[in-house]
Amino acid sequence: YSSAITGATNTLTIPFGTCNVFSVDDIRLNTNTTILTVTGFANMATGQSMTLILGHTGVAGSRIQFPSGQGIWWAGGVIGASGSTSTIYPSSTKRYDMISFFDDGYRIFANYSLDFTQ
Repeated sequence: YSSAITGATNTLTIPFGTCNVFSVDDIRLNTNTTILTVTGFANMATGQSMTLILGHTGVAGSRIQFPSGQGIWWAGGVIGASGSTSTIYPSSTKRYDMISFFDDGYRIFANYSLDFTQ
């Protein structure tokens, strides 16, 4: 995956159903209008789970999004606590986020721990 990202429309498709842990270690969102949208949840099946680890930096205004239309039920509410789209706001300091997903056959449930630093 290309680590330096510019432009307003970018997609990171997660390979659900092929592994239990997926890590993207060096995401760099280089402009204040850069959006990285995480997709791939349609490939999950009943009983599958996955942990996603994102390592990222970004300039103010950039963001990583999990759109509301993907049917994810977030423990504790959406990331970013605003609206229905979960949003991570990167900073100039490299951070890591761990997000765990589980498919019960009807819904995808997610739990997250954010802002780990090196």
